[in-house]
Amino acid sequence: MAFKNVRALDDWHEAGAMMREVVLFMWEEAWPTDRDLIVTRIAERTPEQKTEVHTDGPPHRAIDFRIWHAPLQTVQRVADKVNAKFIYDPQRPAMMVAIVHDAGSGNHLHIQTHTNTVLREAVA
Repeated sequence: MAFKNVRALDDWHEAGAMMREVVLFMWEEAWPTDRDLIVTRIAERTPEQKTEVHTDGPPHRAIDFRIWHAPLQTVQRVADKVNAKFIYDPQRPAMMVAIVHDAGSGNHLHIQTHTNTVLREAVA
């Protein structure tokens, strides 16, 4: 795993335990081994930030990954594997842990957790 800048690396050290578990699962079990896993953003403390998920913390509960170097279909499969393993919040089943989207600066893989995020098998 690589970091776009020192700030992202510093923020990783303040990531929540569940966030780390999700990212490590993704890296070890879902991310294609022929592609770098690059963190572009974790915490964002600017007025332009539209949601709280990147500003809530520490512990931080959201992380963005660069995906321009991987086929979109591949990245969506990664997101699907993460969402098959983790539930963002059992009380809000429509919310996802992994989202592939463009939030205004290009497509990226967004991973988010909540205080209620759990393994799917823990709920079954």
